[in-house]
Amino acid sequence: MRSVLVLGHNPALHDLARTLAPDPGELVRKFPTGALGAFELDVPSWSQLGQSEARLVAYIVPREL
Repeated sequence: MRSVLVLGHNPALHDLARTLAPDPGELVRKFPTGALGAFELDVPSWSQLGQSEARLVAYIVPREL
């Protein structure tokens, strides 16, 4: 398994999360400061990643910690 961590600011992270996941749930409404979105991807390489190819597997906001 390979992993990547992306850190950044909104609105770019919110837009990226909504682009990657076809059904992002709460991400449609908000991606607050300090939130974490974890996605699973089934692509052999980053170059083959397209829109709506990820599954949102975790969404944690600071108040839940």
